[in-house]
Amino acid sequence: MTERTNQIAASAPAPPVVRQLAKLAGQPGEIDQLIAKALEALKDSIPYHVAAFLTLDGETLEVRTTRGEGALQDGPHPTVALERHPTLRRVLETARPALLDTDGDTAREDHPLNGIVELPHDHPCLMVPVVIGDDPLGVLVFTAAEPHVYRPEIVEIATVYGVLIGLGLEAVRKAEQLEKLRERLEEENRLLVEETSAHADACAALDKSQSRAMRRLVRMAKQVAITDAPVLITGETGTGKEVLARAIHGWSNRAGQPFIKINCAALPESLIESELFGHRRGAFSGAVRDRPGRFRLADGGTLFLDEIGDLPAATQVKLLRVLEEGAFEPVGSDETVNVDVRLLAATNVDLEAAIEDGAFREDLYYRLHVFPIHLPPLRERPEDLPILVEHILEEIRHRTGRGPWTIAAKSLDRMRRYAWPGNVRELVNTLERARVFSPPGGELTVDPEAPERGRKGQRPKAKDLPTLREHEREYIERVLEKTAGKIYGPDGAAAVLDLPPSTLQSRMKRLGVQRSA
Repeated sequence: MTERTNQIAASAPAPPVVRQLAKLAGQPGEIDQLIAKALEALKDSIPYHVAAFLTLDGETLEVRTTRGEGALQDGPHPTVALERHPTLRRVLETARPALLDTDGDTAREDHPLNGIVELPHDHPCLMVPVVIGDDPLGVLVFTAAEPHVYRPEIVEIATVYGVLIGLGLEAVRKAEQLEKLRERLEEENRLLVEETSAHADACAALDKSQSRAMRRLVRMAKQVAITDAPVLITGETGTGKEVLARAIHGWSNRAGQPFIKINCAALPESLIESELFGHRRGAFSGAVRDRPGRFRLADGGTLFLDEIGDLPAATQVKLLRVLEEGAFEPVGSDETVNVDVRLLAATNVDLEAAIEDGAFREDLYYRLHVFPIHLPPLRERPEDLPILVEHILEEIRHRTGRGPWTIAAKSLDRMRRYAWPGNVRELVNTLERARVFSPPGGELTVDPEAPERGRKGQRPKAKDLPTLREHEREYIERVLEKTAGKIYGPDGAAAVLDLPPSTLQSRMKRLGVQRSA
């Protein structure tokens, strides 16, 4: 140590202060209180009438803690604008202390606490930076009631304490970051357990199927699951395409890796590319940080693209490249990212019809159509109803803590006779509705046709009137006739009916309407 350093250490030893500052590393969440105690202890080494700790936030500082005769009471924290205090800005930019002599109106206005606390007349002000690494965190401000108090050795001591406070706050910040990381890992582990359970449930539900068509489908799915071939899952809305995708992932060699899903129809066209491939900060308005994208999140695992028929044309080009090369560039970047992702896709749209209308790329279709699997609608496999009902009621019981329930025999007979236009999704909603109006457990009475009845709960009895289904079928056929069978585009049937093309095609399948109508 130099002679001058020895003199400073001998003239102003402050072990209580050091102990207070050391506590910062071990007590996250109490920064203001600990700094307040540190400022109290500093008074023996650095005389002040009022002392304050200000934290930096952009172009303003917030007065977090004050001590001394002019200390603030508890309440909202005042803020200080840097543009009005040039000396304060210089302290933060240079990371060096400054001594401000406030003899005069201009100098007084430059004081960071001017107008915030009551200041003595012609008082000196010492400002000491608090820095974490190379990043300025804030400023310690000391104001004395007497002139010529802040001699060079006092300034040096205050600077050392500013460094110690910065080190203490850095330790606090790291402790808080570790705590947040621990919480995030716990949440990710919980989600992973739930995802793994969901895959296992999906596999179990399909393995229990009694339908001949479904048993054949399961055999096919298990055969393709152990490969990395893309799978295109088709079927009416609500048939359980995501359940099948989860099962394929669960039966695959990637079962322990991520299963990432995205609904291509649920996001606006301006965001879908960023969601899939990620972006760099500043790539577009609102991109305030880097985003990895779903392909990166799924690296090593499986990516499930639901409603792929609604994927924008520009994104289809990029997706085709990923399928062919396993590489892409995030939005706003020229860096090529390589990934190992198994792709599963699903749609209730007639992709071949979409190709004819120019809404879907033919080359992408054939890349996805390597192994197509068509899920039959629920009305074609009524023998699976009891198993599905049991599985769904068990999921509801697990989620709500209520139950268990059973289904009345008459209700099960009605369910077998019902056409289930909404398929498994409608079945889930029907059972949810039934349990809401039932006791916490016991036998459920289910009427799947109840939502389609009139306001008074009566079905129409006039046999000579066409049904709503017949009306809907006839109207769609008339529109298709007018549009020459065209579905997509501004002059297509979907636009005339004010429906998404995928919804129209789903209704056409349900009603048995052909494009040639």
